[in-house]
Amino acid sequence: MQIIFKIVKQIKFLLIIFLITSSNLYSSDLTKLTNSLNQELKNNNINTGFILADLDQQKVLYKYNADSLLKPASALKLVTSYVALKELGTEHRFETLIYSTDIKNGHVDKLVIQGGGDPDFKIEELILLVRRLKQVGISSINQLIIDDTKFTSNLSRSGIRAYEAANSALAFNFNSITFIICPTKVGQPAQVNWDPYELNILSEGGITTAKGLVKNYLIDEVSPNKYKLSGVLGAGNNCVTSFRSVADPRIYFETVLREQLTLHSINLKSIKHESTDVTNLLFRMQSKGLASIIDDLNHFSNNFIAQ
Repeated sequence: MQIIFKIVKQIKFLLIIFLITSSNLYSSDLTKLTNSLNQELKNNNINTGFILADLDQQKVLYKYNADSLLKPASALKLVTSYVALKELGTEHRFETLIYSTDIKNGHVDKLVIQGGGDPDFKIEELILLVRRLKQVGISSINQLIIDDTKFTSNLSRSGIRAYEAANSALAFNFNSITFIICPTKVGQPAQVNWDPYELNILSEGGITTAKGLVKNYLIDEVSPNKYKLSGVLGAGNNCVTSFRSVADPRIYFETVLREQLTLHSINLKSIKHESTDVTNLLFRMQSKGLASIIDDLNHFSNNFIAQ
């Protein structure tokens, strides 16, 4: 993988040089640079196609496999971004709505959290939501209803990688877990933690601290919330992160929410996952603007947001 990244960087460097100098080069020099690019791409057998153009001059500077039929991969996120911004607008904000029955002496019979498809709802937003419950005077909840019925499709994850996570109307932390692996002394087990830490993660095996900068480890899911660790991480590395999708987004959200309620001294009797007829809006949580979410989508090539 590191070799591929190195090759891509070399090609990007050549394209930048091409873009900067093409208008000032003589024909013979331009031909040499074009040949160099062609050779670099062919030697490394990179299955790609693109057009490099000067938009000001409306001129194609260089193209490679421009007419070939290829899988669009993450370039398709540009289309997704365009349609989302065109249809919803740059300032569109996703809403998570909180409904409740009357608050009586700090107690509510029913509290509803209704997901609105916010793809950027993370641990920070969940903590803020719980703090808002505390601020409005809630100290105990008889029944908490989690309503994620806004999305009618039953979207299941396609694998354990974070980019294979399932989507849901009440998604949380991109429906994935972050593992943080830190090297220790050579020959000793690396330190492995996870976020959200509220989850009861079980692990077997371990990742050993090795010499140098090697990164050759695996985090395999054995069953929901149980992982097998193996491989090595070089002592010369800083802490590294790996991401894994969650098997059940509902249980994931519920587990972390329960812990946050307990942490904020809010007693909870039971939880249900269903739609509801409670209509008294207590407050709403709004995402950041769509333009900012789209920026994250493309900057991090985030498949979950794109879904």
